[in-house]
Amino acid sequence: MKNGKKEYYSSVLYGTKQILLEQIHALEASLNTGLSDEDEKDVRACISLLKAVTAYLDPAQSDTEKSVLLLRNVINVLYRDLWRETTDTPQPQHGVYDDGFLKINLEMRTVERAGERVSLTLTEYRLLEYLVSHNGCILSHQQILDAVWGPGYGEWGYVKLYIMYLRRKLEEDPRNPKYIITEHGLGYRFEI
Repeated sequence: MKNGKKEYYSSVLYGTKQILLEQIHALEASLNTGLSDEDEKDVRACISLLKAVTAYLDPAQSDTEKSVLLLRNVINVLYRDLWRETTDTPQPQHGVYDDGFLKINLEMRTVERAGERVSLTLTEYRLLEYLVSHNGCILSHQQILDAVWGPGYGEWGYVKLYIMYLRRKLEEDPRNPKYIITEHGLGYRFEI
């Protein structure tokens, strides 16, 4: 494996381990909040799983693309199935999301920010639609490229550029985004 690719996978694995360690800490803290017996059992099982996964994450030993993809899938499942259940964030219904600041209507293909209609290019809209439809999931640069620009498109710079465009148009503070979150070493996550 080339040195650059090895360094990339090592940084992804390190970043993933840090994310999982943060989640373990948050789950352990939630055990002191008076959970029901059933919920506490689920949280303890999740902690055990995450500890097993983090023990596996040694960048010096696990630098293959297969390991990175497996870990991305684990994180996506955790975000989608566990964290979404525990948030108080309003979820889209019938393709509509409205938190009072940002309103996205996927069926009507409209976006409003603070009550003002936002004009998006076709590419910006396709990117936003893809992110929103995968709410809470970490999407890699390649997944986004394949879905928005088409399979085989290899310019990751476009993803970063269009994420920046969307943040400028949608976020209250693009430098501290609330909706389009960077997951360092992994990709992006839309949080609604």
